[in-house]
Amino acid sequence: MSSKQTPAAPKRRRLLREDRKKELLDSAVKVAAEIGLGKLVHAEIARANNVVVATVFLYFPDAESLVRAVVEEVGIFYREQCDQYLKGRDASPNDLQAYSNAFVDSIDTHPQYAAVFLQWAAAVGNEHGIWDMFLEHINYLEKKIARHMKALPFIVTGTRPQLVDTFVQLWLGSAFVIIRLKFSGASQKKLRQFLDQTSELLAPLGKN
Repeated sequence: MSSKQTPAAPKRRRLLREDRKKELLDSAVKVAAEIGLGKLVHAEIARANNVVVATVFLYFPDAESLVRAVVEEVGIFYREQCDQYLKGRDASPNDLQAYSNAFVDSIDTHPQYAAVFLQWAAAVGNEHGIWDMFLEHINYLEKKIARHMKALPFIVTGTRPQLVDTFVQLWLGSAFVIIRLKFSGASQKKLRQFLDQTSELLAPLGKN
């Protein structure tokens, strides 16, 4: 008779509470990107992390807290990206270009965030209050970008504020097209070309 024993399954590493929550949340964003926010349940997160369902409920007590945590995580990611490139310094048109490039690059590095962002933007039914959260998120970005634009040297004195606001709304709207193009397999060159042409088309709004 063989004396060999079946090796014990490796134990999951013990994490600090905040580290465990972050691990579960990161996984939840990936799962939501794959199956949709509307189908996001605790069991899927538990399966993806090889933990019991009760562990997920420990950090996210119900469906509302889970879904809201996922969209808030995505919102934080994009707001921090905006803050990074449009922080309080002398305004330059290059800042907007750098911000645009970073957004495009992030679709490659964090595709799950882009996928959830598209779903979030379509959540007009406001289940779990996430449409209200989306409007707050977009309002933050619009104000941040508009404030930066109004400090640019080519925005002449007397420019009607609503024209700058319109530019910002249209410019932000192009983000949805960029994500669609990226997920459809568009080349990096085509995406950069789209960004450049969008800026050229919208630029007169900021100068009138």
